[in-house]
Amino acid sequence: MIVSVVKPELGQVWTPDHVADKMLQLIDYNIDNVDILNSTILEPSFGEGVFLYKIYDAIINAGYAAGLSQSSIIKKLNNVWGIEYDEERFDETVKSITKWLRDGYGFEVSLPHLMCMDTLDFTPYIKFDYIVGNPPYIRVHDLPEEMRQKLKKLSSTTGTSDLYIAFYELGLSWLE
Repeated sequence: MIVSVVKPELGQVWTPDHVADKMLQLIDYNIDNVDILNSTILEPSFGEGVFLYKIYDAIINAGYAAGLSQSSIIKKLNNVWGIEYDEERFDETVKSITKWLRDGYGFEVSLPHLMCMDTLDFTPYIKFDYIVGNPPYIRVHDLPEEMRQKLKKLSSTTGTSDLYIAFYELGLSWLE
C-alpha cells in the first residue's frame, strides 16, 4: 500500500485499515459471502485505495474458494468501480494496485471501472449492490464555486452543509 500526504483542501482523510475492515464486515463483504462474486461495488472517493485492496483481495480469495479459474476471477474484478477526484492520487493508487495484483497474484488487469473524475459528475448506467468508502470531509463554503453549483442540484446540501452529505445522498440513489 502507498503512503501519501493528505490534501486537506480536497477533504482527504485516509481510512485506517481496521476501520475499512470493520466497514466491510458490517456489509458482509468477505470471502465467505460468495454473492460478492456476482455483485457490483463502488468506492466513490478511493484515495489511497484501502477499500479497493480489501475488495479485490476478497473477490480473489472468494473466487479461488469457489473453484474459479484465474481468468474468471479477473473478470469478476470488473465488478469493482471506483472514483477519485485527485489526479495525482488516482494515478499513484491505480499504479500501486495493478502492481500489487500482478506481483501478488499474477493478474494482468486494466481495471476499467476505476475513474479519475468528480463524483458529483458521475452518472452510473447501473445500480450497485454495495457502496462503501470514506467520503471527503469539507465544508461547502470551502469548496470552489463550480462544486458549490453542482451541489445545489442535490436536496441534502443546503445551508452550511459538508461535501460528505452529498456523497451519502448520491450513494443511496445509486444503490440497487
